Amino acid sequence: GGRIGRVSGSLMILSFLFYMTCRVYLTLEGTVSNEPPMKPLHTIRLGDPWKRHTAGNETIFSRTFHAPTGIDSTESVWVVIDRQSPPAEIRCNETVLGTADGYAAFEITPLLRSSNRLTILLPGTEDHDRQRGSVHLEMRSAEDHHS
Repeated sequence: GGRIGRVSGSLMILSFLFYMTCRVYLTLEGTVSNEPPMKPLHTIRLGDPWKRHTAGNETIFSRTFHAPTGIDSTESVWVVIDRQSPPAEIRCNETVLGTADGYAAFEITPLLRSSNRLTILLPGTEDHDRQRGSVHLEMRSAEDHHS
């Protein structure tokens, strides 16, 4: 039974490594990091009210939010989307951040104004089950993400 235990243990480690490498973190400077994020200093959940409407062949969710206060040069602000299905384009203040498919995290510090709009664009309008993932802001220590 010892060999089977070793094999399943190796498979668990491999699947964990695969899971971790599938989580890709993008910064606005264009750098990509596979590092899991450091524990955020603070998290703000962006729950309702989200507005939902359709335009052309897209379903659009949008929500306004105020910039977090007390952010200094040692901190960065990230928008984090989890469980996003189907893949969706994410924008902050009309700047395209990228595509969220499952999990995605985008740094938005340079884009922040006092009042901001986050937009999630989903392809297609015919499927009323199309949902946005859970969305929150994370305040992270800036040096955690500049290698």
